Amino acid sequence: MKQTLPGPQFLPVGGTIRFAVGSAAGPRSNAWSVIGGKRADDVYLGARDIMGLEKVSLHVSGRWRRAWTAAGAKEQCLPHGTDRVMNRWDVPQSIAEGWLHAATVRIPASSVQPGLGAEKPPRKGVISFWDVGPGQREVRFEIVLADPAAPSLNAGNITEAVGRNELPGGGCIWVIAGEYLVADRREMQVDRLRRQARERWIEHMGFGHFALQPNPTGAAWGFSNDDGRPVVIDLGDIRAAHTAA
Repeated sequence: MKQTLPGPQFLPVGGTIRFAVGSAAGPRSNAWSVIGGKRADDVYLGARDIMGLEKVSLHVSGRWRRAWTAAGAKEQCLPHGTDRVMNRWDVPQSIAEGWLHAATVRIPASSVQPGLGAEKPPRKGVISFWDVGPGQREVRFEIVLADPAAPSLNAGNITEAVGRNELPGGGCIWVIAGEYLVADRREMQVDRLRRQARERWIEHMGFGHFALQPNPTGAAWGFSNDDGRPVVIDLGDIRAAHTAA
């Protein structure tokens, strides 16, 4: 695994760390954003293209959740007054003094697709693009939160820094990346998740709506059995399975 562009991002309060697998102009995954709060130590995570519709919110108050935004609830035709929160969970236990492993984004090599088109550059900041080896591999992006007085943490030699984002209270967000081989059953599971995402989309919005999408992509959300942190899998193109199940 290597970073193709542009090097680790070191950002001030209120910054956004963006990352994807592939290249800006060639085959790629969805781009993902990790946003630090401007006035409080809140952290937001989501796919860049749809953060206006749904996102993960890690509030300093301890309210950690994934929810539709008001715009997303309207697009999903949720009845007025419906709870927009899809998942709530407890803050995970610290992995070391002053350190929290907050979330994981997994991007399989099979989710890197040529049909997504060139990624639109952000108006401010950059997107880190990472390559992934051929075959059944994936890049895992780990979102880790550090308190102001947190000591140094050795993440090991299999990881690389995507970036660091300062928080108003003096702590920071770290995003680190590592490449891993995945077993056959794991790749088959990802294909099942793609089919399920496609079926849910068609069931809820109709086949006509799905067929009109030029690049229908999806993501699967779950929680780690180790510590309960949210884990999201970028499914890439969900129009068809990518491997034989």
